[in-house]
Amino acid sequence: MFGSNLSKFDSAMFTSAATYFRDALKLNDSHIPIEVLLVDNIGKGTCAGTCQAIIEKQELTGLKIEIKSNATTIGMIEALAHEMVHAKQWVKGETTFEIEKKYLFGIFPYFKVKKFWKGADVTNWNYYDLPYEQEAHILQKYMTFNFLKATQVQIDPTTLLGLLTNTDSNK
Repeated sequence: MFGSNLSKFDSAMFTSAATYFRDALKLNDSHIPIEVLLVDNIGKGTCAGTCQAIIEKQELTGLKIEIKSNATTIGMIEALAHEMVHAKQWVKGETTFEIEKKYLFGIFPYFKVKKFWKGADVTNWNYYDLPYEQEAHILQKYMTFNFLKATQVQIDPTTLLGLLTNTDSNK
């Protein structure tokens, strides 16, 4: 009873955040689809989210954002903001790539992906030196704060208490 109401609220808040960030980053007119998924785990470490470019025939055809679902709702929203900034970077062409075919020992083919930020090759840069990561870290805080400020009425403690105590009318 308690859990289902809180889950409904969290889900609605997360969905609202996705819409808010899409609007804030002006991604509504994009022809590139952006899929957002909640997942149980994202590899090793403390990674809270990823934004994966879907590339077909060396063209960006879609973006897949995965957010780790075992974080707090605010943590998930902040991770979503960060990954939506990366989506904006791909959609606006700020982040680009080149795929280069190479050969190991002159025989075995493999593909090397080079990543660019506004034309500069950043393939071998350290994570925290990458300008697209710096932008995402700064904007995730800014956008999360603005989203929470815009939805202040919904997350007011008295509103939450009303939601949690009114169990039958929300079914």
